[in-house]
Amino acid sequence: MYSIKRSSLITLAAVAAVITACGDNPEEPIPGGGDPENISRVTVTLTPVGGGIAVSSNRFDPDGSQLPQPVGAASATLVLHKGVTYNGVTGLLNDLAASNIIDISAEVLTEANFHRFFYTISCPGVTIPVSSFNRDTQSPSQPLGSTYQVVVDAGAATTATCTLNIQLHHFETNKGDGTGSNFETDLDIDFPVSIQP
Repeated sequence: MYSIKRSSLITLAAVAAVITACGDNPEEPIPGGGDPENISRVTVTLTPVGGGIAVSSNRFDPDGSQLPQPVGAASATLVLHKGVTYNGVTGLLNDLAASNIIDISAEVLTEANFHRFFYTISCPGVTIPVSSFNRDTQSPSQPLGSTYQVVVDAGAATTATCTLNIQLHHFETNKGDGTGSNFETDLDIDFPVSIQP
C-alpha cells in the first residue's frame, strides 16, 4: 500500500479539478520543482466496440506542483455517436520530464485494492455501467474502473454541451466496493462531451 499521499490542487474558472497521486517510490525531481508523484496529464480514450475511430482528449497541468495552478483546457471534445458503445480507458501520467515519464496508471493498477474510479456523465441517454469496470484482486473482486464502457443509447439527446466527470478515490484501508466514505480524492476532473447522430 502507498505510504505517502501527495496532493496537487488545481483550479480552473469553469472547471474545478483536483489532480493528485499517491506513491512511495523516490523519483528524480521534475522541472520547476514539482512532485514526481503528481499527475500531470489525464487522458480519456474511447474506442467503438466492434471497430471504428477512437476519440481521445487530455488535460495537462503544466506545473505539477502542490500549489494551486491553472490546468490546461481539454485538448478536444469527446464526440460520441448515438447507438454506439465505447470501450474506455483513463490514463494517468507524470510526463513533465521527458527523460522520466511516470505511468501513474500502472501504480493505480498495482494498488487496485485501494482505488476506485467514479464516472458521472451529464449527457441524457448515456451511461457508464459499473458492471463494465475492470476489477481489483479482492475476494470477491470489486470495481476499479481504469477501463470501462460508455453506452450511448440510440435515443440519446443530441447535445454539444454535456460533461464527463472523473473521480479517483484512494482508500488507505477497507475499500470494500469503493462506495464508502473513508477515502482521499486523487482525481476530480471534467471533460467536455458532445453527442451526435
